Amino acid sequence: MNLLKPWIGLFVCMVCLGALGASSVVAGTSSIDTEAEFASAVNSNSQPKVLLFTADWCTYCHKIKPSFDTLANDYDGNADFYVVNFDGVEQTRNSYDVKYIPTMIFIQDGKEVDRVVGYAKESTLRTVFERNLSE
Repeated sequence: MNLLKPWIGLFVCMVCLGALGASSVVAGTSSIDTEAEFASAVNSNSQPKVLLFTADWCTYCHKIKPSFDTLANDYDGNADFYVVNFDGVEQTRNSYDVKYIPTMIFIQDGKEVDRVVGYAKESTLRTVFERNLSE
């Protein structure tokens, strides 16, 4: 049993960090897994929204997520940030014409104003965030 203790601690840490494929949400972001959650979140207030469509099985989604989390933290208060489960919102992804993931959509006044499709470096994303969320 003593041999397992270090491994148990490592396993718990990996689960806490979402390293085993579990979706993780950090402060400043919210997770959307259903159509009802999406409708409620997007219509909740007039604040700009940033939607990141992802899936657990998507490698590039896992790669872009830390940058999204960092930027959501940096721009906290300028917009509402959502991680949207691509597999759980078929009607929504069709209405926003999301064909590839990751896809990041910026919404202001209920309308799409910008979009990033595919993986992008944090510096590139920061430029898009600045363009759409600067006060």
